[in-house]
Amino acid sequence: MALLDVPDFRIPDVSMVLHLNNTFAITASTHKLANFVRAPKAGTISHVRIATGLVTTGFDADVRLETIDQTVAGTPTGTLISAGANKVITIAGTDDQVWLDAALTTPPTVTRGQLLAVVLGVSSGSPNAVFPGFASVGYLGRQGFPYSTRYDGTTWTANATYLHPFLLRYSGDPDYTWQQEIIPARLQNIPTINTNSTPDEIGNNFQLPYRARASAAWARAGGSGDFDLVLYDSGGSVLASVSHDASMRQSANTIVTELFSSDVILEANTTYRIVMKPTTTTSCSVLSYLDLNRNASPGLTNWQAQQRTDAGAWTNLTGEQVASIGLVIDQVDTGGYSYGF
Repeated sequence: MALLDVPDFRIPDVSMVLHLNNTFAITASTHKLANFVRAPKAGTISHVRIATGLVTTGFDADVRLETIDQTVAGTPTGTLISAGANKVITIAGTDDQVWLDAALTTPPTVTRGQLLAVVLGVSSGSPNAVFPGFASVGYLGRQGFPYSTRYDGTTWTANATYLHPFLLRYSGDPDYTWQQEIIPARLQNIPTINTNSTPDEIGNNFQLPYRARASAAWARAGGSGDFDLVLYDSGGSVLASVSHDASMRQSANTIVTELFSSDVILEANTTYRIVMKPTTTTSCSVLSYLDLNRNASPGLTNWQAQQRTDAGAWTNLTGEQVASIGLVIDQVDTGGYSYGF
């Protein structure tokens, strides 16, 4: 099969996530949070899933799908998109950093691309809780659309940086669906490793559904230690390795991309690992995304963060995690077709 040159792209597609902000507060009965999104497909939305942060005092939350006032930026109308397109759920004082599902009272039928405000408000109680938001637009750090907004009891204020992990599920689907720019995770995890630590390697076990060529490796790297980015096959043989010197890192918690000495062909539906391996006792770290809704993450179904110590057995990181370590792809299999321009 032919491999076709393509514009370079990173896998997995979590490399451009900037930051988790866990301080979006609901501390009064009038407070609300919302995402402005478009329905990703036509159908009937049966559930909305929300992620909590730290809950000091629980409350009964009203999870709603509302229309949007397009004449005033960042303003839901307060009107449901159809009768019963909401559900009151209980957020307990012990519901710290969990997923909660709201089965909508009367699931609404939507069209592909329909504008929706996914709103989290208060039905009753005296709330004191924070909720996460992810910055999801790479180096720009600004979100034109979709975007989030917060009501402080008086004014809706749009937020151009963060989107809440509010997910949509359709009737008949086995899981929540993908939405543009929504990071379907509830937490970030930042494991720190060095040559003396347990573990001392961390990365992703993965398969691709297509044949491709990798030219480089990348990692969202923190700390001040040096490390190698190592690509293993399923048997543990090294297919490629490239070293990164921390003195060349412009700042911590940024994306590092290093070119392999030669390109590597990856076969479809074949297991590989791409990992960070420290080379000194000075620690380095890598970002991972915890409790990821895989079906709401195109391309991540076959990715799982793993770790090991002293070249021992690989084990999965706790929960559904994907690490911010991956590859740069510059060719993909065309299935026998070639293209000319």
